[in-house]
Amino acid sequence: IVHERNSLSLMVWRDQNEADFDDKEKMRLGLFMRYLMKIIDTEELVHAEQSDELRMFGETYGLTKTEAEILSYLLEGYSLRQIANDTERSYGTIRWHIRNLLEKCHVSDQKNLLRQFYTLIKK
Repeated sequence: IVHERNSLSLMVWRDQNEADFDDKEKMRLGLFMRYLMKIIDTEELVHAEQSDELRMFGETYGLTKTEAEILSYLLEGYSLRQIANDTERSYGTIRWHIRNLLEKCHVSDQKNLLRQFYTLIKK
């Protein structure tokens, strides 16, 4: 669940071998999101501290503290512009860190970076 200026977003990850959501699943997710919005106090949602999984992933790939921080934002569903605003860095700086992350993790894009994170922590 991602909180941004009085709104919530729900990110659901599927394995690369699974098909996209059908209309019935999308409807269920929408209803689930409405339910969550009623029971969660959005004022209490803040950017999470680094998890043990994120620390392990960072150590495995030699990520800097900043790269791990940016990865944590990506895992929460933030866009690059949102990360730049939250961390008070420029959009170009965030893109530069993302390129470094992709290179260190030997992946071609953000989707594969996140997939690699979840694959590693499942082990």
